[in-house]
Amino acid sequence: MDPDAAVSDLFAAVLLVPAGAYGAGVVALHRRGDHWPPARAAAFAAGLVVLAVGFVPPVGTHDGDFRFHVLQHLLIAMVAPLLLAVSAPVTLALRVTPRAVRTRLLRVLHSRAVTALTRPAVVLVAEVGSLYALYLTPLYAETEAHLWVHVLVHLHMILTGCLFSWAVAGRDPMPHRASTRGRLLLLFLAAGSHDLLAKLMYAHDRPQGAGPVADVQFGAQLMYYGGDAVEVALAVAVLTSWYAHGGLELRRAARRAAPAPAPPPGSALTVGGRRGHGAAGPVGGARGQPGRAGRRGPRRRRPRGGCTGGGPGTTGGPGRGPAAAAGGPGHRDPARRDRLDLTYPGADCGDRRSVGWSSTGPNAPVPDRREFARCFPAA
Repeated sequence: MDPDAAVSDLFAAVLLVPAGAYGAGVVALHRRGDHWPPARAAAFAAGLVVLAVGFVPPVGTHDGDFRFHVLQHLLIAMVAPLLLAVSAPVTLALRVTPRAVRTRLLRVLHSRAVTALTRPAVVLVAEVGSLYALYLTPLYAETEAHLWVHVLVHLHMILTGCLFSWAVAGRDPMPHRASTRGRLLLLFLAAGSHDLLAKLMYAHDRPQGAGPVADVQFGAQLMYYGGDAVEVALAVAVLTSWYAHGGLELRRAARRAAPAPAPPPGSALTVGGRRGHGAAGPVGGARGQPGRAGRRGPRRRRPRGGCTGGGPGTTGGPGRGPAAAAGGPGHRDPARRDRLDLTYPGADCGDRRSVGWSSTGPNAPVPDRREFARCFPAA
């Protein structure tokens, strides 16, 4: 069997692992009711397809021809890394993995090694310097003579391409991400260096041992124009991300500046807002909005024995106060209606599942508004 064909088949088979992992992550998100953008999933699938095309015949088995070699370089080191970077695989992993795995992954992302590798200067040298070393030195001839050098060069091209695309247009979190201007400057420098390299190859018949002059010149032209097309796509991805982030900030600023709507006259107690809702009663604002006093309302105390504090007829354990004295499942003191003592009038309101309380503590969810209205009918 041809060694180049065996290596190509091995690379193509390895791609099944990230495909299965990404697909399992998307399925896990949908099962728990979370949303994952279909465009990101499509970008990841397209990136794997492009990588497979770069390794399977005819491209993967004819890379001894310099024209096919340049085409393979464009596919596996520029097009596929761009698609994988915008698919945000690290963000997906952070959302679906357990806490222990997520903690380790965050430690790796914020480690000194990753921080050093993602510096713009390091990314530029790794991306551009490796290409100059490959095509302007005898390294290219070594890749044709030794299979292990050929495999290592392929791996290096993929990794440096992913690092560059992640630093420029990636959607994943990364330490010390450059600003939009900084990323565009990095892309401009890399594009100019690629074009200069293609012109040197065309003018000086480099790399050595790449074949006929016509094939080398065609490969240099393909690198020049094909690289420019991919770099324009990278610029579009950067500007799209900048535009989306700007729109998000404007919407957040508009929500902060919007005045809180006044409660309707004679409105009853509002319960069920998220953390940070206003004080209860006439002073409190609408759901999820601060009260008129401009600060958070008083924290409600959780009953110790369960959701209820009613009498023996309820499911919340032994009661206290007038409700316990009455002893009936539907009895409560009308004078305590406005005290928010969570003394429900019926046993069915004492069930944790019906109210929505599955945990206790300061971050426990509050009762649903409809459940509260059912358990606390208006006077």
